[in-house]
Amino acid sequence: MQMLIPQRLLLILNPILMMKRKKRKKRRERETMMKIPRILKKLRRKRRTRRKRRKRRKRRRRKRRKRRRKRSPRKRRKRRNKDAFYILIISDPSRSLLFGFRKFSIIIQCLTYFSFHILFHNL
Repeated sequence: MQMLIPQRLLLILNPILMMKRKKRKKRRERETMMKIPRILKKLRRKRRTRRKRRKRRKRRRRKRRKRRRKRSPRKRRKRRNKDAFYILIISDPSRSLLFGFRKFSIIIQCLTYFSFHILFHNL
């Protein structure tokens, strides 16, 4: 149910309310008018950054391909053997488990995550 406001009060309040409403509307319009060039500027900047990002991505891809090509198979084999050597050290059953664990903590630092995983299973 609507609250009944006395007529005299309404007569005083109405023009004030109307004025307020008008003011608010005008201010909003002015704000959007001010914002339009800013918005356009933002869009332009966004477009430019997108283009830059694309270029950067292309460059990165090219570099990655080059890097992949450079690695010789001999080098790759060497690295794999190194990992295997560490795994062997630890999974040697003649050493006690405690010693293995101590050794393990030293060796972890020199390993890739993958070989660390294997180590864990071999212990």
